[in-house]
Amino acid sequence: MSARISTPSFHKKVPGQLPSELAEVLGPIVETIGSLTEKIKDYDRRIEELAAQRCPETELLRQVSGVASLTALTFVGEQCHYILGPFAPDSDLRRHGEKIAQRGGKNAKKRAVVAVARKLSVLLHRLWVSGEVYEALRNARCLGVQAEEGA
Repeated sequence: MSARISTPSFHKKVPGQLPSELAEVLGPIVETIGSLTEKIKDYDRRIEELAAQRCPETELLRQVSGVASLTALTFVGEQCHYILGPFAPDSDLRRHGEKIAQRGGKNAKKRAVVAVARKLSVLLHRLWVSGEVYEALRNARCLGVQAEEGA
């Protein structure tokens, strides 16, 4: 097994290269790897179809090397819709989105989701770079302290 074998073809090429004393023990493991590889390919294909059908804007994000359909879908809508949905906990992000949605208008909800996505990406980057601990209501707490001091 001196040649390099890619992940998608591993389960196809390895069985013929296994020493006979290991083939009986490792054969079933290699078969499992093959089965999982095929399932992953199928799920990846289904995610790409979902992205193309329901969120065509994800194609814009997938132009960036390393950003696949799942990452683009997650960024475009799943988190932001959750943050603005009925089950998300209170947070500065949620309050920001709700304020934009309350302004009304034809695309108020869509504008709110986009605004929350933008703010979320900036927040995640800041947390990553700075190592800060996330406080869901940091702005609300700061504003409350300022209001008390001004009174």
